[in-house]
Amino acid sequence: MSQPVPPQPAAPQTGNALIFADGAEGTPAPGLVLKRINRHGLVTGATGTGKTVTLQTLAENMARAGIPVFVTDVKGDLSGIALPKAAGLVSPPCLFWDLAGKGGHPVRITISEFGPVLMGELLDLSDAQRGVLELCFKVADDSGLLLIDFKDLRAMLQHLADNAKEISATYGLVSTASVAAIQRSLLSLENEGADTFFGEPAIELADLMRTTPDGKGYISVLHAAELMQKPKIYGCFLLWLLSELFEQMPEAGDLPVPKLVVFFDEAHLMFDSAPKALIEKVGQVMRLIRSKGIGVYYVTQ
Repeated sequence: MSQPVPPQPAAPQTGNALIFADGAEGTPAPGLVLKRINRHGLVTGATGTGKTVTLQTLAENMARAGIPVFVTDVKGDLSGIALPKAAGLVSPPCLFWDLAGKGGHPVRITISEFGPVLMGELLDLSDAQRGVLELCFKVADDSGLLLIDFKDLRAMLQHLADNAKEISATYGLVSTASVAAIQRSLLSLENEGADTFFGEPAIELADLMRTTPDGKGYISVLHAAELMQKPKIYGCFLLWLLSELFEQMPEAGDLPVPKLVVFFDEAHLMFDSAPKALIEKVGQVMRLIRSKGIGVYYVTQ
C-alpha cells in the first residue's frame, strides 16, 4: 500500500470561488467558481505527475466550502485526507467505505437495484444470455420478488429453467442453455468474492451527501486498493453509482454549491470493454446530471 499523501494546504475562499494558486506577478489567479463545479472536470497526466495530490487538494477544499465529496482510493494513499493538518487547519470530516467491508463501512447493493444491464456486463454475457437475464429480472419484478443477493438470482434462474415452457409462452423463449451459462458465470464471480458486494442493507445516496452542523461537507472515501484486482467489478460499481445519481436526484439547476462532487480515479476502467450502448448511456447521463447538482471528475492517465 502506498504512503498517505501529505496534508495539502487550504485554498483561500474568496466569496463564491476557490483560489488554488497566485497569479503571475501578483495578478489575481482564476478561481474555481463554486456554482460551476457541477460542470464536471478531468484530471489527467502520466504516472508521477501529481494526479492524486490534485484530487486530494480539490476534494479537501470543496469539502471545506460545504460540498459533500465522494472519492475512490485505488492506491490506498488517500487515507491521509483524514490526518491532522498543519497550521491549525481542521481536517474535513471523512467516511470510509469498502465493497469488501474490510477498510471501511461495507457497501451493499441489491441485485434488483444493480439491474440486468450492469449485471450482464459484470458477468460478461453474450447477447443471448443478456436477453435471458433481462427476462429473469422482468419475471421477478412482475411477481413482486426482490432479488437481494446471488442466492436469490440463482433461485430465480432455476425457476426459469424449471418452468421454461410456461414462462416462454408469456415472455418469450427461455433457453435453458443460456440459463446454465449464466449460472456458471455467477459461480465464477462468486469465487472472486463479488458476492459480498450484493445484499442488504443497501447503501443510500444520502449516506454520501452528508454535511456537518457548521456547513462542512463530508468526504466519503471508497477503499478500492483490493478492488483494483477486479477491475470489472470496480468499473461496474462506478457506472451503477453514476446511473443511480442520475435516476434518483431531482432537478436542481445551478445551486450556490453542488449537492455532491464525485471523483472517479482510474476512470478508464469504467469504459474498458463496455458495450457501445452503455458508453452512450454514460454520455447522456454526463450531459444531464449537472442540472441535478452533481459534479463528476474523471481522474485517469
